Amino acid sequence: MMAWPLACGAKTAARTSALSFADGVLTVAVPDDAWRQQLQSFIPQYVAALNRMLTEPVSNIEFRPVRRGH
Repeated sequence: MMAWPLACGAKTAARTSALSFADGVLTVAVPDDAWRQQLQSFIPQYVAALNRMLTEPVSNIEFRPVRRGH
């Protein structure tokens, strides 16, 4: 999960956070549904980047809208 900011870049990492990793699926918190929809198209890039860094393979990423407290 610590590799997520390296895979997605600083700007995306500032608005998202890895929540969990199980059975090859990384779950990432995003600010809202618009972010979820926008990041969907980047899943192949993110998976490839993560798999270059990790020993346990990532097969998919699920983006989950999570409201953060202010």
